[in-house]
Amino acid sequence: MSAVCFIWNSCDEEKDDSWINLWLNLFELFSFSSQLRIHLIEIF
Repeated sequence: MSAVCFIWNSCDEEKDDSWINLWLNLFELFSFSSQLRIHLIEIF
């Protein structure tokens, strides 16, 4: 049982993977942008 499945309380197998991928993509995008911001702060 995945965390996303637990949070949304909907365990349709087809939906589950797409939700996980969506959240992972959002998380990666957010972490990448925050890392970029940190590097920009260090440069300037």
